[in-house]
Amino acid sequence: MDNLKNKTLRSLFVIYTFRILWMGINFVRSVIIARLLFPEDFAIVALAFTFIHFVEQLFTFVFSKVIIQKK
Repeated sequence: MDNLKNKTLRSLFVIYTFRILWMGINFVRSVIIARLLFPEDFAIVALAFTFIHFVEQLFTFVFSKVIIQKK
């Protein structure tokens, strides 16, 4: 039981560390793009990123449900 607890905690640490790093990379990317583009162009890019993120989350949710049902 203790081994399972350690594996779970280690996995959670890795997952959340990756998510925090990914959020930081996305923030830096947005700042760089904001500095390079005009405000009107950045608004279009921001809308595109928002749409892409929404679709990505939708597919992730759907496929995770499919994988769980297959098992």
